[in-house]
Amino acid sequence: MGELKKTPLSFAIQTYKQFRQWLRATSALTADRPSGAPVREWRRAVLSQVFRLSLASCISGASLWLSVLLGGEEAGAGVFPFLFPACVISAWTGGIPGGMLATIILAFGAAFYHLPPAGLAISDITHVFALCAFLLSGLLIASPSWCAPVSPGSRQIYTSQRR
Repeated sequence: MGELKKTPLSFAIQTYKQFRQWLRATSALTADRPSGAPVREWRRAVLSQVFRLSLASCISGASLWLSVLLGGEEAGAGVFPFLFPACVISAWTGGIPGGMLATIILAFGAAFYHLPPAGLAISDITHVFALCAFLLSGLLIASPSWCAPVSPGSRQIYTSQRR
């Protein structure tokens, strides 16, 4: 019976040693080749995009909350100039997806909170026209020509192409 108690423990120790050897061998393989680097870069890029989209939605949500707090409900189409800076800032921080997400959030929020009657049913055609103009303007703000990444390298390329 004493041998039965030692067998699982020795098996666990042996398995742990084999796992450590395997881990060392795989880490040595990835250290020789830069195959681990693209995975880390991809993970960093995905997390960066998630952060940017979260930031864009928080900016648009805060702007919508402030518009309801300061402007009150059913402010009409006069609320859109207050929402445009949030759309621009979201497009600047989140790029094209962030700008489009912010435009959609702000358009639904404006239609729900500010355009009469309360809810998503808009009764006046001028309010529908103002909402469509806001959507079109927001999507144009989020277009690639406005949201191109500005880095020193891209700035040099842009100036060299203009000459």
